[in-house]
Parts: sequence; structure tokens; C-alpha cells
Amino acid sequence: MHGDDKLAKLYDKLGDNFFKVRTEKMIFNEYIEMPAVLSLLKDIKNKRILDLGCGPGIYAKILKKRKAEVYGIDISKREIEIARGYAKGVDFRVGNAYRLPYESGYFDFVVSALVAEHFVDVDKAFKEVRRVLKKGGIFVFSISNPMLGIAKHQKGMPKQYRVFGDYFKEGMLVKKWWRDKEDAFKVPAVNVPFYRRTLESWIKAIIRNGFTIEDYVDAKLIKRPTGADRRTYAIYKFASKIPYVSVFRANRK
Repeated sequence: MHGDDKLAKLYDKLGDNFFKVRTEKMIFNEYIEMPAVLSLLKDIKNKRILDLGCGPGIYAKILKKRKAEVYGIDISKREIEIARGYAKGVDFRVGNAYRLPYESGYFDFVVSALVAEHFVDVDKAFKEVRRVLKKGGIFVFSISNPMLGIAKHQKGMPKQYRVFGDYFKEGMLVKKWWRDKEDAFKVPAVNVPFYRRTLESWIKAIIRNGFTIEDYVDAKLIKRPTGADRRTYAIYKFASKIPYVSVFRANRK
């Protein structure tokens, strides 16, 4: 999620394909990221929760089934259109993380899945999250593990070998989604900007914006994908050995 109109239009373009891919049980989302995030959201029944950067409503639908009062916000108009059809009974809005259209102290929880890494100004976004949370409210968010942003396949070597760049180098990178020509989803590649930060930077951002860290998960693949074919199983074996996702549970002071 990002205040830039250009990025909003990018997500409008991605909307339909992203929804298709996300509802096809992707290993990264369904078997790694989501179980870790949901493990830190076990106490949401009858609580008011904001899904920040909700996309097509995947999380919102799950949270609604778990008896939470759910709100969703995203910069993409197309994503919100899809979400309204997919997750009934949720208050979805088009909006920006830097100017959330909610009263101060309105929510018990804010959850943000793989969204914070798209913020140019993390402090501004985290301050808004703090503002809309009640005192003692909980902020759960996930990011791609910072080590992944510097890992690349070594040219001329088998895919299981990777080389690592400078972990301490921060800044904007561009990730090309769905570039694999053999991708079964057959969707076009799109360049998506994100901002690489070290774990130290993320932890300090949490602390300086009025939160304390209650829990943390290095998300890993703990369950073999159902009906995995040979290629999927190879991905499973590799993914089960490294932390793809970092998940924080922070308490608003």
C-alpha cells in the first residue's frame, strides 16, 4: 500500500490476476505466510479489526468467519471491488495507509499482510496505525524476510545454489511478479516496487512509533502442500529450510 497514484494504478492492473493466483493455494501465501500471521491472531472473536492493505479480501473473509468485526482498506479500487464480492459482511474502503479514514482508538487489532514493505514512509504509516488502535491494541504485520531481498540464483549453477548480496544495503527494489514462463497461472509479468530494510530497521521503527513487541515468528513451511506435484514438492523442500516471512505482533502503548 502506498500513497502514489502510479502504484494504485498498478494494483488496479494486477487485481484480477492477483485474486486468481491467491485463490489457487499458493505455497508462499497459504502454507507459509498465512499460518504464521493467523497464529498471532487467535484472540479476535468479537473484536474490531482493520485489514490494512486488504487486497481482494482473502484475510478479511477468514477473520469474518472467526467472528471478528472486520474492516478492510486498500489503495486499489479494483481490489476493493473484488473484495466486496468475495468477503461479505466486511466494511471495505478505498484509502491510504498514511491517512486512515477512521476515528482515533477505533480498532482492537490492525493486521497488515506483506504490505508494510511497500511503504516509502514507514514511520508515517505506523503512526497512523497507532492512532486508530485502542490503547493496548494489537498490530500484527508480515514482511518478506530481509534475507530474501539479497538472495539471487548464481548464474550457471543449479537453482538450489544462491549467492547473497549486502544485507545492510537498504532502499527501493523492484520485484517482477509471475515471471516464470512455466507458471501454470499464465499471467503477465508486472514490476512491483518494494523497500528493503534490515530487521534492525523494522524493530526500531516499531519501538519509536509507540509499540512494544509481544511476539515474533520466522515463518516457515511446516505442512506439505496437498497433492503436490514434482515441481511443487521441490519448492516445498527448499522453502522448508529458510525463513521466507517475518511476522511481528506489537502492542500499542
